Amino acid sequence: MDFGIWDDLALLMKDKYLGPLEPQGDIVYQDESCKVLTGERGTFVVMGESVLWILQLSGVELNSVIYTMSRAKDKRKAFADLAVEYALIKNVAFLGDLKR
Repeated sequence: MDFGIWDDLALLMKDKYLGPLEPQGDIVYQDESCKVLTGERGTFVVMGESVLWILQLSGVELNSVIYTMSRAKDKRKAFADLAVEYALIKNVAFLGDLKR
């Protein structure tokens, strides 16, 4: 049985206790300090050792994320702004650490 977003939340909780997140998907943007991946599990914004996992994102929102990260002078601030926007407003984002 597929519970959709609840399966993803269960997976996240498992990762929270057993280990860090592993970003999966195709790279749609990458520069020297960050990359954006998108796939069937959602969108991952990776910066250093931190990962922002956005479960649901429309095409327009994905373009906005790519635009934000590509144009930002301060990538850390842009990353934090995205985390706040998607975690608090849309309630579909999670922060984690990269799997080693």
